[in-house]
Amino acid sequence: MTWSIETILFTVLGGLTIFSGLAVISERNPVHSVFFLVLTFCQGSALLILIGAEFMAMMFLIVYVGAIAVLFLFVVMMLTTQAETTHRTWVPLGTGMGMILLMQVIGFAPGWPTANEAAQGWSVAPTNWLLEFQSGTNVEVLGTYLYTHGFAYFMLAGLLLWVAMIGAIALTLHRREYVRKQEIADQVSQTVGQALLLKRWSN
Repeated sequence: MTWSIETILFTVLGGLTIFSGLAVISERNPVHSVFFLVLTFCQGSALLILIGAEFMAMMFLIVYVGAIAVLFLFVVMMLTTQAETTHRTWVPLGTGMGMILLMQVIGFAPGWPTANEAAQGWSVAPTNWLLEFQSGTNVEVLGTYLYTHGFAYFMLAGLLLWVAMIGAIALTLHRREYVRKQEIADQVSQTVGQALLLKRWSN
């Protein structure tokens, strides 16, 4: 079997994506974990470009890297999280649960149907959006579907990002007691007797 340059790049990027994805959940420093998350999204975008889905690759970079990952990094850095100093670790528990899950997957895998068997048993027919919308590129097809049939999902995604932004502001908003500030309501309600104190000085 001859390996083309696209196959080699896809294999290398796939391995790096798996490595960075594992680093996201294994890194103890949350800031480093977010950096590995950004790296995972970038490598996923490169994989999408290799398979010809350039629009989805662009959406990965804009939405996940440009919005969500940066938001995660902002929240983590503003929360001033301290490194865990205790000696207790969750690695043995996580390893044990992962081994149990892996054994379950290996046990059930021989009974899973193949792709052809699943296609024969199911009556779900794929929709050819290129013919549906009379368009020539996947960008036009996805854009047409997104702003016509899928506008509700588009609005829901915007609502989720808005809630995430409000949550980040609420988490990072700390009232500092030592900062001098003025209360406008108290100043407006002041009277002359409360504001001025007259004293008579005798010589």
